[in-house]
Amino acid sequence: MLVRCAQQSDIANLLELADELHRLSSFSRIPLNAEKVARYFARCIEREGRMLLIASNNERPLGYLSGAVYDYMFSDDLFATEEHWYVRDGCSRAAIKLMNSFIDWAGTFPIREINISIGTGVRLEQTDRLLKKYGFTNVGGNYKREA
Repeated sequence: MLVRCAQQSDIANLLELADELHRLSSFSRIPLNAEKVARYFARCIEREGRMLLIASNNERPLGYLSGAVYDYMFSDDLFATEEHWYVRDGCSRAAIKLMNSFIDWAGTFPIREINISIGTGVRLEQTDRLLKKYGFTNVGGNYKREA
């Protein structure tokens, strides 16, 4: 299995994964705009302070993780945050390798902390266990209500 920084040529495979995540997630009732997702992926690849990783096995996409570094709205200090993280069912090794690579990438910036938010409703228990093994603590939750 290989985890690497995504390239423009990976966007079709990334869209396949994003579509799969969307269908499984709490967002599935909201239409997916594939062109918008492709533009988001391109920004993650192109812009400084953003990243997009892809995990694959023999060219088969297994998962991805996108993230960015921002400053706090109340401070000039920086934090890294995961924006999207998805791995196919049964690909826990890919989840671990993606998180290791994200933490390594985040460590190249003078950040204060790393934030992970899970708002998709997909594999909550497994994700919670994995993040706790990395030393993350739960400091809140995501709440939704139909408008």
